[in-house]
Amino acid sequence: MELTTALREELLDNPSQMNKFADAVRSAITISNSYPDGRTYDFGNDSFSNSVWPNSGNPFYLTSDDFIRGVQSPVDPKLNGYIRFNFYDQNGKLLLSRSTQEVGHRWFIHPTGLKTGYYKIEIENVSGHPAWVYGGLVY
Repeated sequence: MELTTALREELLDNPSQMNKFADAVRSAITISNSYPDGRTYDFGNDSFSNSVWPNSGNPFYLTSDDFIRGVQSPVDPKLNGYIRFNFYDQNGKLLLSRSTQEVGHRWFIHPTGLKTGYYKIEIENVSGHPAWVYGGLVY
C-alpha cells in the first residue's frame, strides 16, 4: 500500500489516527477475504430507464461460484421496479437472466452458476420506470 510521506508522518505523530487507519485497513482486508478470491466489481446507476453495461460493456472472467448482490428501487417508490441482469457470451448470445422485482426497495443476491469463462453483463430496467440499482459483482 502506498502512502504519502505527509500521511505517514501524520499517522506516526498521532497514535489514535494510526489506530483508526489500521482498523480501517484490517476491516477492508477482512471484507475482501470473505468473498471468493476477494474479487469484487461495484456498480451503481441512478435514474436509468433502459439498460446499462457495467465495466463499459467489457467482459468479466466469471466462474460458477460468482454472484451479484445489491439493492434496487424505482425512483418513485410507489411504482413497480423490475430490474434484470443479462449475461452474454463473447459472441453476444444471451445465456442467463436474473430478475429482481419490487415496489420500493429490494435487496437481491443472484448466483450466476455459469461455467468458467468471459461474460458481458447488461443491467436492464424492464419496467421502464426510472430506477436506481447499487451493488456489485462478486467474482
